[in-house]
Amino acid sequence: MHGTFVVLLPLSLILMVFGGMTGFLSFLLGACPLLLLTGTLFLFGALVTLAGISVYIAYSAAAFQEALCLLEEKVLLEQVDIHFGWSLALGWVSLLAELLTGAAFLAAARVLSLPLLPELPSESGERGTRSRRRWGGLRRSARQSAEEETGPERPG
Repeated sequence: MHGTFVVLLPLSLILMVFGGMTGFLSFLLGACPLLLLTGTLFLFGALVTLAGISVYIAYSAAAFQEALCLLEEKVLLEQVDIHFGWSLALGWVSLLAELLTGAAFLAAARVLSLPLLPELPSESGERGTRSRRRWGGLRRSARQSAEEETGPERPG
């Protein structure tokens, strides 16, 4: 059991570092599939962290049971102090951070994959200045916008 959590927890750290690098690249490139991959990496890392923490707790309980068997005298058993300390607390903080980061990357991918919304008119009847257009979106020329507001130009 000792070897299991010794492998799982560093694997979780490796997944976090790799996820951080892919996350940085995905925000620079604005690529939705890369954001999905990053979110999935962080959620998988959280699963590995949870498995590592669970094995760590089970290993500690098994070690305590073995200590009970070895130390049959009550006087020696009272001197044994077993507690988890800061390492378990940091493991839970890491798990929570990985879950939140994975969910944030998946939400960012969802926002990037949403269709673009057209400009909405403001309350005063003027064209709104806020739009959700992104790179490569449909853009109308000033002439097309003027034609819509005043009607088509008539020769003559």
